[in-house]
Amino acid sequence: MNKLNISYGLDQNYLIPFCASLSSLLKHNNELIEEIFLLHNERSSLSSEFKTIKEFIYTQYGKYITEFVINPDDFNDLKVDQHIAQSAYFRILLWDLWPKQIEHVLHIDPDTIIRGKLDHLNTLPLNSSIYAYAVHHNFINSPAGVRRLVPDLK
Repeated sequence: MNKLNISYGLDQNYLIPFCASLSSLLKHNNELIEEIFLLHNERSSLSSEFKTIKEFIYTQYGKYITEFVINPDDFNDLKVDQHIAQSAYFRILLWDLWPKQIEHVLHIDPDTIIRGKLDHLNTLPLNSSIYAYAVHHNFINSPAGVRRLVPDLK
């Protein structure tokens, strides 16, 4: 079985939801997760809450969190309002930051709770082309609920 690499992007306002999301993911899928990448700003990286979260995740699940600290000033010109936080744009940098030997990363919003196994994601036809998938929440445990959003680019 292929293992999944996971990424999250957040700021200090989403540390608690991130902890709940990551804990729910690992509770049901710990053996399936290879690496966890976190894109966040310096303020959240240096916070005592994040240090507590990192320690909890390692103690409870034996997983390290690889951090990428993003300079939010690089995103000052992008739209930010009550519906989209500046940290939502951090994922744009993901392709340039993760180690080159990693072929696939599943990006999860920090306020998403995982309620079951994700091993069905290993059945998706991924190749070297760029893909984007979205899971319809009513079909969370069914491959039928996974929809391809971007066609295969040749």
